[in-house]
Amino acid sequence: MKNRKAIPVEQYMKAGAMFRLTKELLMKLYAEKSPFFSAADRRRFDKALKAVNEVCSAADGRMFKEHPELSNDYLDVFYGDLDHEPMNAVDAGVIEMAREALDELFREAN
Repeated sequence: MKNRKAIPVEQYMKAGAMFRLTKELLMKLYAEKSPFFSAADRRRFDKALKAVNEVCSAADGRMFKEHPELSNDYLDVFYGDLDHEPMNAVDAGVIEMAREALDELFREAN
């Protein structure tokens, strides 16, 4: 396998922000619309959420492998939500990136 250049931490944080948005939207959809889902659809939805979490876990592992100097402040780049008080400056940065990404999505839609 060819050695590839490490992805900058900032890009991991932006990806983490998008994953947080995605998971937040999926969880809200599930909570509000699951009564309309069949049992088979709920199983599919659960499987999709599990797949998203597995991708987050793999990206998190890659980030720490490529950047072993990162502190524990980076543990929640791909985890957490957008509704609570940030745990640290890194968490606050990812939350801000998620909000900016959401604003950009709505600007593009108009």
